[in-house]
Amino acid sequence: TSMFCVFENIFTVSVYLAAKKCIKEMRENEFSAKKYYLKKFLRLAHVYYPIWLIIYVYLPRIAEGPSWFMALQNSNEHCRGFENTWPTFLFLGNIFP
Repeated sequence: TSMFCVFENIFTVSVYLAAKKCIKEMRENEFSAKKYYLKKFLRLAHVYYPIWLIIYVYLPRIAEGPSWFMALQNSNEHCRGFENTWPTFLFLGNIFP
């Protein structure tokens, strides 16, 4: 439960700072939702896509061991096929589960 409190505090501070920045830009008539989300996407994408590539493309090919296949199959069972992967790839996992 202590980790939950830490995460909750970090999330609260993050939302506060983002709202403060948006309000400041709105007062100066410089706020653009498209620009805001594009910057957010670019900030996350350069970290997210290499990790995604490793997990979904390279990890199944480099795995070894007697029980590795079962572990990999159980953890990635819901991600098989393009129809289940594209929402995750495009940051739409909350909209299309």
